[in-house]
Amino acid sequence: MSRYIKIISLNFIVLVFLLILLEILTRIGIYIIRDSSTVGIRERTLNLDYEPYVMFGHKWENKFDNIKTKQKFRIVLLGGSTGEAFDIKILEKKIKDKTNIETKVFNAAAGAYNIRQQLILLSIWGNRMDPDIVISFDGANDILHSLRGEHEKGTFFLNHTYRTYLTKPYLGSFFYLIQNSQLYNGLIRLSRRYQTFNEKDHYKNIDIYLEAKENISLISKAYDAYHISILQPYLGFKKEKSDREKAFTFYDFRDEIVKKLFLYTDKKLKINADKFKNTFYLNSQDLYNTNKTIFSDDFHFIDDVGYEILSDKIAEVILKNKLHIKE
Repeated sequence: MSRYIKIISLNFIVLVFLLILLEILTRIGIYIIRDSSTVGIRERTLNLDYEPYVMFGHKWENKFDNIKTKQKFRIVLLGGSTGEAFDIKILEKKIKDKTNIETKVFNAAAGAYNIRQQLILLSIWGNRMDPDIVISFDGANDILHSLRGEHEKGTFFLNHTYRTYLTKPYLGSFFYLIQNSQLYNGLIRLSRRYQTFNEKDHYKNIDIYLEAKENISLISKAYDAYHISILQPYLGFKKEKSDREKAFTFYDFRDEIVKKLFLYTDKKLKINADKFKNTFYLNSQDLYNTNKTIFSDDFHFIDDVGYEILSDKIAEVILKNKLHIKE
């Protein structure tokens, strides 16, 4: 058996050597003929250089296909996981109760989405939905992904994963096993608890977030739609926490920096909104000052009560500013 292994190994080495030799001879020949050993290769690999990957997901092309002719007032909801869990019937009912307008809400939010993914979605499929109002309900993912420190600015949280899979496919299986290791992920999470955060280190990420918010206003304007910009609520700002909410201390180590970045972002979003006549800004932090349990963790609602409160406020903004009345 060992003899066959030696023969196979020897033949494999000889084959590799011959391939390398042929590659060298080919490059020498092309260099003599064309004055370059890499002529034609760069053109063939031009678009294989890795750029930040854009995750669509949720089969949006199918979801936003064959949309019926517009009959109702339309709203497009953008956001991350908190937005994705938003029962659109709650918002539709609140708007109907306050404005007596029949509304169709398209929920275009997706878990883990950052602002640029929302912007791309609106750019590609927004015209099909033909919105009267675009609601961007976000902030957490862009800020939290920045705090992780392992993502390139302006990319989404799986960017490093896709970079590895696409540029180092031979490590794909190993990388997959590591990602699904609780030991590895546990050590990573534990190490973050001892990380020192500097507020200014994350301003660039917030600048990207703010720029995309402005672009959502611009695209909304192109669709002849209003933009309601919402900075999503954070448990840390809730003054009257329930016992269950007080018991959620898993992310207390980052509470101070998250609050600072949210306050900084809030100020900037107010300034941004003033630049656009079609944009109305809503900071939702003050909507949940009740001892009733609203949050299941630091950013997600435990039930529909959180969405009912938010929907009531959104309907109030629409009514107050007459966004349901087209000029």
